[in-house]
Amino acid sequence: MIESEQHVAVPEQPRRISGKHFSHCQWSCPVVEDIYYIDCVFSDIDIEGLVGRGISFERCRFSNVRIKGADLHLCTLRHCEMTNVDIRQSTVFNISFLETPCQGIQLEQCQIERWMMAGCHLEHARWNDTSISYWTAQNTPVQDVIMSGGTFQDGNWHECTLQQVFWQGTTISRQVMGSCTLKQCEYQHTACDIFIWSSCQLQEIDFRNVNLSCSGFQKSVLRDCQFAGCKMDATQFNGAQIQQCDFGQTDLSCSQFTDATISNCSFLSANLVRATLKRAKLTSCNLTQADFSHADMRFADLKTSLLQPAITHKTRLHGATLQPLDWALQTPEPLMGQLDSWYSLHRPGPKVNTESPSLSSGASRYV
Repeated sequence: MIESEQHVAVPEQPRRISGKHFSHCQWSCPVVEDIYYIDCVFSDIDIEGLVGRGISFERCRFSNVRIKGADLHLCTLRHCEMTNVDIRQSTVFNISFLETPCQGIQLEQCQIERWMMAGCHLEHARWNDTSISYWTAQNTPVQDVIMSGGTFQDGNWHECTLQQVFWQGTTISRQVMGSCTLKQCEYQHTACDIFIWSSCQLQEIDFRNVNLSCSGFQKSVLRDCQFAGCKMDATQFNGAQIQQCDFGQTDLSCSQFTDATISNCSFLSANLVRATLKRAKLTSCNLTQADFSHADMRFADLKTSLLQPAITHKTRLHGATLQPLDWALQTPEPLMGQLDSWYSLHRPGPKVNTESPSLSSGASRYV
């Protein structure tokens, strides 16, 4: 049986240390277990070989603290403040930051598992060759953070704002964001696997040449994002609003844009083979040499986006609104036409014209 699995008796009440000031000292190989620090100050301290179990900090302040070779399990910081904390070659398991602003956290060759931040503020952080897994952040603004190398696995973000966050040469696996806002972030030279942005806002994000296969941007708003050269097959943009984004030479095969609103975007030489753009609205988009072969563009709105310079081999355009130059591309679909004719005769309601607008063609297929 390993040490972490052994049963350890929990004391009736952990030892409490309140109102102490620890400064200008050096701790070597301390062992700290089941201690509750309250209203304490830690400043200008060097800690080496710390072994900590079940440590809690409340309303404590940390400044210019340097930790090396630590092994920490089950630590909680509540209503604390952290400034210029440097952690190197350490292992941390199950750590929670609650309403704790953090500024200048440096991580070097660390391994952290199950890190939770709620109601915090993280800024000016540098993480090098560090492995972080099972990360959870909620209602936490993050600004000016650079993660170089290392791995970031199973990251969950909810209602967070990320600005100038850069992943550089990092391996990212299974990152999910919900109701988050991202501005001026980069994922350059990263190895990515499964990204989900649901109901998020992404602005000026650089994804160029990143593998985003099977990613999701459902009901998200994307502005001025760079996707040029990305691999984005089977990516979902259903219900998304996409503005001034560059998809040049991007692999979007089998991607889904159902009910998406796309404006002033470039799809120059993009691969959209077998993509789904049902009821999508494309406004002033550049579709030159975009390959829409076997794509489903039924009932799409293309009044201001010329489709003629694109490749449209066996593209489904039934019910689509096209420019006059593109009318010749709209080949008839007998079955769909018969359904529309049948529904126009048998649809429920009055058959005489009324002031209410009539149902659009093909509405029966979506009831």
